[in-house]
Amino acid sequence: MNSTTFIREYDIESINVTLTFHQKLEGEVSCVVWDAAIVLAKYLEVMYQKNKEFLKEKFVLELGSGLGCAGLVAACLGAEVVLSDLPEAIPLLQYNVDENQTLLTTKTSVCVRALSWGDKIDFKKVPDKIILADCIYYKESIDPLIKTLLDYSNSFTEIILAQELRDSEKQKNNWEYFLNEMNKNFVQVSVPKVDQHQDFCCDEIKVLKFYKK
Repeated sequence: MNSTTFIREYDIESINVTLTFHQKLEGEVSCVVWDAAIVLAKYLEVMYQKNKEFLKEKFVLELGSGLGCAGLVAACLGAEVVLSDLPEAIPLLQYNVDENQTLLTTKTSVCVRALSWGDKIDFKKVPDKIILADCIYYKESIDPLIKTLLDYSNSFTEIILAQELRDSEKQKNNWEYFLNEMNKNFVQVSVPKVDQHQDFCCDEIKVLKFYKK
């Protein structure tokens, strides 16, 4: 792309496809493929290997897509995907989608939408799955995020979240607050490491599923 970015590859082993992501040399958010996004993407691969229909023709909304790793993996595995993030993150996200477009099948689609949590845009149908990785970071964004999850889900929507647990007291409090607020409206299910990819899981990154009550 230019001298301010560098390339990272991601192998989708189950279908022998390699995605290419342009990352920023500097930045705070939406700049690199975070470890939690890799764990989430690899979990989607595990589920696909167990059931080839897991993502086939499903409508998947990714929140806080960043560079789009998990969402693009979902698309390669058969889903119709909307990648979303803040307006300032869209140019690099769209660039990475364009760079990998030839790897998508004719039966899948990926589009990029600017979405600030708490706002609402019309997707014309309710997502079958909502995925998000490492989105619990700033306290002020938690309530808008939960509102967005409520707005775009119904009782049939499966929300899959991967989150790296950080050591600071502030981040621990943010995570606890998020779970407490989510549990008011959603049923929480933990995904044990034994059900995740054996090479891409760790105690510091939690994978959870949520279902609207």
